[in-house]
Amino acid sequence: MTVAVENALAQNFLPEIAQLFLAEWKRLRDEPGQTPEAKLRTDLLTVEIHNALTAREKSMAQTEAGRNVVTRMLDRWIELAYPRLASQIERQLNCYVTWTGIDVEPDNGCVRVRIGLRESALVM
Repeated sequence: MTVAVENALAQNFLPEIAQLFLAEWKRLRDEPGQTPEAKLRTDLLTVEIHNALTAREKSMAQTEAGRNVVTRMLDRWIELAYPRLASQIERQLNCYVTWTGIDVEPDNGCVRVRIGLRESALVM
């Protein structure tokens, strides 16, 4: 089963989830970030934090090898933030978080977190 995107209530939580990601980003990395956005599509939640990478990370991520290094560094961030983020997502969207993935856009410093979702079997 997947999260039903037609659920208007779930869509209402997206701005709050985006702000939670930004707060965790700033708390754990002590780095800037702005204009977080969250989008929900069937069984995928995508959260983007714009202008989140440092100048050094942007520079490193210009090459494939450098992008892999930056992505691995961000994997550490998501590991630390995961318990709080997953708990909030699961509670608000009434689902289970199944996986996460991170990608970066070096040109604009955007960090994109993809989160796989599965609907709770307990929902009636």
